[in-house]
Amino acid sequence: AERLDALERQAALETTPGVRRALQGEAAALATQRGEVERAIALWEMRLQADPNDRNALDGLVDRLTSAERWADLAVVLRRRAKADLPPAQRRADLMQLVRVQSVHLGEPVQAIATLQELLQSWADDPEATETLLDLFAQVERWPDWLAMGTKVGEREKAHLVGLFVRLADLCRTKLHD
Repeated sequence: AERLDALERQAALETTPGVRRALQGEAAALATQRGEVERAIALWEMRLQADPNDRNALDGLVDRLTSAERWADLAVVLRRRAKADLPPAQRRADLMQLVRVQSVHLGEPVQAIATLQELLQSWADDPEATETLLDLFAQVERWPDWLAMGTKVGEREKAHLVGLFVRLADLCRTKLHD
């Protein structure tokens, strides 16, 4: 406990931003090890005040909020991390995690639908997002939207299958002739 208190005091007195963030991160990790989740969350949040795009702080905060089951706060941080300068795969993963939080933990399927529609603007053919969106349309009984999305998926799959069969026929013709 003394080490944690000392790290927090040192971070509060530190004037160099990078050193202050490092001390706050060390203190947050120590608080986590000690099982002081709320204290760790507060430390990560302080670190984010200095740099809203601090990837380590965002990651630490997502982990702590998840373990504390603070779903509303987690949704805010996931949205924030998804807007940060991240690789596309991480952004997609954050948006899908946000969808699960919104639909399962917060009981907000309409918000989850909006998040999925945002995700599909960048990843139009994402099968997981598409299936989840169809499930949510059914859950909230948005049948016209379900029909439109289902038709779009069917057309896309039909085009994929036609292409596959053309390739298969070419293979049979050129490689499997007896």
